[in-house]
Amino acid sequence: MAVDGGGDTVILGGHFVFTGAHAGILLGAMPPIVHLREDADKAGLG
Repeated sequence: MAVDGGGDTVILGGHFVFTGAHAGILLGAMPPIVHLREDADKAGLG
């Protein structure tokens, strides 16, 4: 299946575990999903 003519696709997954008294504060400040739209942001992953 090709969407919009096909092209490159990158799928990146990760998992973090936070514990301790301040874990709730940190997790509460983070979004459930991070979506990188800018090429400069994506370049930092490689």
